[in-house]
Amino acid sequence: LSAEQEKDLEAFQSRAALYWEGGRLDQALGQIELGLAIEPDDYKLLALQAAIHLRERAPSSSTDQRMLDLSLEEFEKLWEMRSPNSHDRRVLFFYALAKQAQGMRLLSEAERLRTRGTFPTNIPDPIAARRVQAQADREFASAGDMLQILLDRGELERLCHYHLMQLAIATNDMPQVFTEGNLYLKAAALAQQQTREAIAATVVYGWEVEQKRSLEDLRQEELNVRAFLAEQLNAEGEYEEALR
Repeated sequence: LSAEQEKDLEAFQSRAALYWEGGRLDQALGQIELGLAIEPDDYKLLALQAAIHLRERAPSSSTDQRMLDLSLEEFEKLWEMRSPNSHDRRVLFFYALAKQAQGMRLLSEAERLRTRGTFPTNIPDPIAARRVQAQADREFASAGDMLQILLDRGELERLCHYHLMQLAIATNDMPQVFTEGNLYLKAAALAQQQTREAIAATVVYGWEVEQKRSLEDLRQEELNVRAFLAEQLNAEGEYEEALR
């Protein structure tokens, strides 16, 4: 690339990232398109594009999963560019979420095959169900491996433990649910403390408002996890721990 092209590419990367962080995904995609016209294999832009397509996917209950399929295809191409531990945290984290979503999709398909079979016969097909279940388990395992790389690097600990807990729920591994849940709670407490310190230190009103909103989101996330863990403990007869 020429010096001018490099400068333009950096500008598109920067603006795309800012639009992404502000939730303006259409504008981010516009900047990504302009940047990829200069450098079609730009890692940063391709990673952001795949993450946006993942965020734009339909709910898991929808039959239209084209955006999930597209994001998985884009992440797979990115994955081939580097060795696993060399990937940017955005790729590792969002590719893990894409595989988690794909696993949940396959899990629903396996349940459908077990109970209702395939149209038009609608005869339960346990053999096909087991095959699809195995595919779901592979997706969950792959997602877990990516999250573990991030943990080994000391990155995104709260989010990684949260999603590892979700993976354990999906695979019905209750001991691991509690292990990851408790690790999440420790990371969540640290994240809230750091946010409170940021609020106390700032003199910028807009930043303070944003941090207070972030603190409330963190607190609500923690309460949701505590409620889930309490329900599971109560169901297992661990009443004192559930009350705590």
